[in-house]
Amino acid sequence: MATHISNLTDARYFAARMVDYMVFDPALLNVDAIPIIKEIQGWIDGVTWVLQGEEETEGLEFILSETGIDTGFSASSIFLQNFERIFLIGDGEVRSPTGRFLIVQDDLPSSEVLNDYLGLVVRGGHEEKVGYKSFEDLDRLFDLLEKD
Repeated sequence: MATHISNLTDARYFAARMVDYMVFDPALLNVDAIPIIKEIQGWIDGVTWVLQGEEETEGLEFILSETGIDTGFSASSIFLQNFERIFLIGDGEVRSPTGRFLIVQDDLPSSEVLNDYLGLVVRGGHEEKVGYKSFEDLDRLFDLLEKD
């Protein structure tokens, strides 16, 4: 699961790394950002798109209908009541009906710890310039996971 997706560079990188869920950056949770969300969605296939928020959002129903997203990611039950599928954030992990995902902070957890989780939560971010971003740290993480 990759969170804070706000640009096509992140979305393409995580799609190439076979991420199952992409969570849009909370800053895109507004009606004006619908074209950006749809543009990113148009370039990427095979993932479940997720919206992240923390409270009641103005125009949320319209955003959901325009983007086709039905999965929410939050620590807020108020926000999550709007979605068919949910990911609940808390205590260094994300819970869903199918299992738990470990939020990766700075260091890669041991393989023993990883065995207790369905997957990992990694984070996208800002591009250094449009279309360019270094993924060295994430490459090391994904390369280690591929070896196991």
